[in-house]
Amino acid sequence: LYDEATHREERYAALALLAVRASRPWHDVGLVPLVEHLVVSGAWWDLVDEIAGRTVAPLHRALPEAMAPVIRLWAVHDDLWLRRTAVLSQLGSKLDTDRELLAEVIDANADSREFFLRKAIGWALRDLAHRDPEWVRAFLDSRGDRRLFGKDARRPRPLAHKILRREIPGPEVLRERGHDTALVADEG
Repeated sequence: LYDEATHREERYAALALLAVRASRPWHDVGLVPLVEHLVVSGAWWDLVDEIAGRTVAPLHRALPEAMAPVIRLWAVHDDLWLRRTAVLSQLGSKLDTDRELLAEVIDANADSREFFLRKAIGWALRDLAHRDPEWVRAFLDSRGDRRLFGKDARRPRPLAHKILRREIPGPEVLRERGHDTALVADEG
């Protein structure tokens, strides 16, 4: 379906089938060659982002030890779209984000002038800033220039933006104070 598609919508349908819950029993490291093929042959943000967010990210959350080496290889691959997939590979992981891996992947691509990579880096940082603004702030500060990763890194979701500016405490501070953060953490 994906390879023979004559319209993008057919590829979207193939990716939707890959992401349905019923296909999850087959989601293991054996899926990596297929994912690589889909990313490289799709070679555009709409398909790659779907694969990264709905296939690679859940696969990484389920099998972090097996997927981390794959993501590290993709982060330095010659193919731009595999590098973008590596950067976006932890979207939605919330506080389970492997920050060390994220830093490695971002650092491997920080010097790139490619728009789609810079945009992905900003998106990945903004996604984590919603849950862990202190880490994102420290990461950006340690790199010397917040502008390095484009506008998205500096434009977190509304709640994260307030937390970064220290207008309100982050979820971790609220939890320490005994507050229920279920609603706070999902806002934005």
